[in-house]
Amino acid sequence: MDSIQKIFFGEDSNTVMGTVNKYGQAFDNAQSLVRVHIFQSFAFHLFSDTFLPWPFGGVSGLARMLWDASSATHREFRAERRKINEEADRLVRECLADPQFESRRDLLALFLQAQKELKFTTSFVKDMVLNLIIAGRDTTACLLSWMFYEIAKSPDIQKRLHDEIDKKSPAGTPLDLKTLSHNEMPYLHGVVYEALRLWPPVPIDSKIAYADDVLPGGFKVPKGVQLAWAPYNMGRDPNRYPDPRAFRPERWIPFSAPAHHEFPVFQAGPRICLGMDMALFEAKIATVELLRHLQFELKPGQQITYGDKITMNIKNGDKDELLVWIKNR
Repeated sequence: MDSIQKIFFGEDSNTVMGTVNKYGQAFDNAQSLVRVHIFQSFAFHLFSDTFLPWPFGGVSGLARMLWDASSATHREFRAERRKINEEADRLVRECLADPQFESRRDLLALFLQAQKELKFTTSFVKDMVLNLIIAGRDTTACLLSWMFYEIAKSPDIQKRLHDEIDKKSPAGTPLDLKTLSHNEMPYLHGVVYEALRLWPPVPIDSKIAYADDVLPGGFKVPKGVQLAWAPYNMGRDPNRYPDPRAFRPERWIPFSAPAHHEFPVFQAGPRICLGMDMALFEAKIATVELLRHLQFELKPGQQITYGDKITMNIKNGDKDELLVWIKNR
């Protein structure tokens, strides 16, 4: 959250030391609540959409409106959404009031600087703030959490990483795109991609067809239909990845970039993730800096699973945590 807050919004944040970020906290709460509400509402929505005529049934029908209004979970979600909007308003307001506004180069300032020429509305800019948070905050954090879970529970993988880092990028060596590339550090790159395969930060995703289309298998997709796919399942397909549940970075050595539509961790086509290279680079920098100096061991007795957010956050039982022992090398 701290790096995203600085790069996207030009604002200092210190969540790594335990300081609560209001926007981030409200965002996390809203994610969990909306997921719970969807599951709680599934049977009712299916019934009302199937059997009730308009204006009672349907996505925007009265039945759904009354159901949402009577739901305690949905009321909590709306409260968290108000906090998100208030924080977005604050970010926009303070950015515009900044004496250094015209010289700022964070993404929010760049959008606002282009507002007059491109006729962005304030509502559009606030939506962009939320989209940037969704795209850039949890995703890289989820990748790092699951990657260090795999590293901490496998001494052999960790040793190979230590050996590669000591040889190719020892402490004090500058880190850049070249030194962290798959050519220079193939095992590190393999660890990152294997974590993305097994634990994709967005485990299920969807799109709405802009026009009538036909999938490669011959399936017709009418305009307006919503299609969902699950990178989590695709990455565990035994026909594509032998022994799919095993964490084997060697699968990606030598590296041949998978087709985005077959490995849609970063989506594909015109909607491919704009921050893909940044996310990979950021994850590699964090991993190398930590492993240059430290070694990790998974604390025994944990019940590691994934959480209830849109992104694949890591959990220990019912707690949002991963506990590891850390030692100096």
